[in-house]
Amino acid sequence: DDTAALQKAIAEHRALYFPIGRYIVTDTLTLKPDTALIGLQPNLTQIVILDSTPAFQGIGGPRAVIDTPAGGANVISGVGISTGTINPRAAGVIWRAGEASLIDDVRFFGGGGPNNTRARWDGKYPSLWITQGGGGTFADIWTPDTYAQAGFYVTDTRTPGHVYELSNEHHVRTEIKFDHVENWDINAPQTEEESAESPEAPASSKCTL
Repeated sequence: DDTAALQKAIAEHRALYFPIGRYIVTDTLTLKPDTALIGLQPNLTQIVILDSTPAFQGIGGPRAVIDTPAGGANVISGVGISTGTINPRAAGVIWRAGEASLIDDVRFFGGGGPNNTRARWDGKYPSLWITQGGGGTFADIWTPDTYAQAGFYVTDTRTPGHVYELSNEHHVRTEIKFDHVENWDINAPQTEEESAESPEAPASSKCTL
């Protein structure tokens, strides 16, 4: 369990570099407004919650693996994030950081068919949820988790956001969703629906103020 060590490092340093490895956490990592998390490569450097982690169980609102403060200038780059399969309250990242923030070269793990008979497709919160005034730049993101409600979800923000080369796949209902959002652009998105998991899923939906 690396939770305490990582949260201590976040409290004491602005930038954290993650060598190759799997970093298991059992609760939310809460970033400071200027925290930067830098990994070598998202397939090789992962922040992971295991199946049935107690903090992410039961009925209730979302609990992020990584949570950011409102208006921050945070950076996440070169890191993979896994919320497991049986964690119904899990969201990969809840992003409230501001226009100067960045997520680049990040993968959200999951999907790939019914490989766990106790898991439920569409049974977790979105993998990347930008909300409450969040914005920034989002580039080279791969989010294919069938167990999440959506891969890329943006709600309740007027802060500018710019999305480049988002690969968003294998969700049951919606791949990309905007709800009460202004001042955003999305460039070169790619979606892919699976015949078993997502035959009825639209690629995206949008609702603005």
